[in-house]
Amino acid sequence: MSDVSIAYDVVVVGGGPAGLASAIALAQAGARTALVARRAPYADNRTTALLDGSIDFLQTLQVWPRCKDNAAA
Repeated sequence: MSDVSIAYDVVVVGGGPAGLASAIALAQAGARTALVARRAPYADNRTTALLDGSIDFLQTLQVWPRCKDNAAA
């Protein structure tokens, strides 16, 4: 571990879809953001249902273009 101390404005706990989207939104808004989530020792192939509001939010964050090719109707 390092002795370097870093100050954050906000800490988001949880690396699921809601936590990831929240951390991205906060960081884009200018908050120094830390995302605390465990690193899965395996590929997480679970699916997540996204309603229109979720997709709109991801489009606002400009991350939907990176996700949509892996999405199904």
